[in-house]
Amino acid sequence: MIVEEMIADKTIPSTTILEQVRNLAQPLASGHYVEDWDTRSFEIGRLSDAYSLLAKENGHWANTTEVAAVRPLSVTASRYLDNESTTGQARLSMNFDFTLLDGEDYRVVSKAAARLDSAEKIVISSAAYALCYLDNPPELTLELMNLLYEEALHLEAIGRLLGIDHSEREWIPEDRLGNWELVRGCTSPLEYMVIEHCLYEGRGTIASAEGAYQLERAGVSSPVVAVMDAIARQEANHNISGFRWLRLLDRGRAEDDAALASTVRRFVEVEPVPDADGSDASLRKHFPFFLIQVYRDTGDFRLLKEHIVAASRNARRAGGPGIAPEELYRQSEKALAWCSVTA
Repeated sequence: MIVEEMIADKTIPSTTILEQVRNLAQPLASGHYVEDWDTRSFEIGRLSDAYSLLAKENGHWANTTEVAAVRPLSVTASRYLDNESTTGQARLSMNFDFTLLDGEDYRVVSKAAARLDSAEKIVISSAAYALCYLDNPPELTLELMNLLYEEALHLEAIGRLLGIDHSEREWIPEDRLGNWELVRGCTSPLEYMVIEHCLYEGRGTIASAEGAYQLERAGVSSPVVAVMDAIARQEANHNISGFRWLRLLDRGRAEDDAALASTVRRFVEVEPVPDADGSDASLRKHFPFFLIQVYRDTGDFRLLKEHIVAASRNARRAGGPGIAPEELYRQSEKALAWCSVTA
């Protein structure tokens, strides 16, 4: 049955669609190359429409406030970052000029995209893992479906620009195995969203926007920069999603604080934080811990969202998160000290 028929047939339970999604995601959750990764990813994106409508029809959304927050992620990202009205836009399209790059454009972009390529692959597999093996609320299931779809769009865009044959590359290279093991060690949605979307995507928010900034400075053609801008907008919103779900899943109990500290500590053990030396890499890798401390101090999701959006915009305009280094490091060090003692 095609997606359009599922949407029209209100008798189909959302659990049936979830079974189909998990069947599609299961091979991707292995962490290995899957020949039809693109078809599976895009079908999961299509099924998200049916899952959303049927879950609402069956009363699975907890309240109207949260229903409003589960629109496809690119719609929210575009609104937050560009202040554009996106009513009626299903998802941010990757319909750009995908002419195969050559010459200087190819040299510059291939160097910049080397890490991004493997980052997109691991997030596809991570989202698939969370869909298959974690007990997620329906709203989070929908977000994970859209996250996976959007990361697949990013990977497809990079592949088309550079002519990459993904079957010839390791899906998760050796230097990303720590990330993969952290994901596979998650036993709850909260752990997963903190590790993948509060912490890793915190880095990605700055890295992707800086990447677009650097490509523009290098004189790369504007269609390529437009693709990187689209990716950066979505990466920022994935980071926003992480903190929204941290707020929703954290009930404010002592055991929740201990669980959060343990999760952050587990991340630091695999991904050591560099010295506070003011370098771009150092600021980028301390930024997620700055956000964690803002969350601990205020619990204010709107403030966190503002920090993420502002940092992404600044990195796109000038490189770096735009927060005074002394303040960024001060907050980061507080978060790192807390997770070390509490965990």
